Amino acid sequence: MDETLLPDDFRDLGGPLRLDLLADGAPVTLELAVEAVNPLPPHRLRAAPFSLLLLGPPKPLLPQATYRLAHPRRGHVEIFLVPVGQDAAATRYEATFN
Repeated sequence: MDETLLPDDFRDLGGPLRLDLLADGAPVTLELAVEAVNPLPPHRLRAAPFSLLLLGPPKPLLPQATYRLAHPRRGHVEIFLVPVGQDAAATRYEATFN
């Protein structure tokens, strides 16, 4: 994707980000809800850096990697996700746009 993603691209989406993958050899669609969009201090390379916290199901646990997500307004976007927490109800992932 050529365009720079901005914090407003993830606020009030009207639906989750979707990710299609194989889990244990079977196709699975995961829905990742935006839990928080947190601004980071601006710097000379990016006027509006931010971090994005996404909430997904507890399983499967996605390893740290770049994933192609279906965005409700922007189409497909590639985002580097890092798992940052997991409990019985959900897994949290973080993406930093710096």
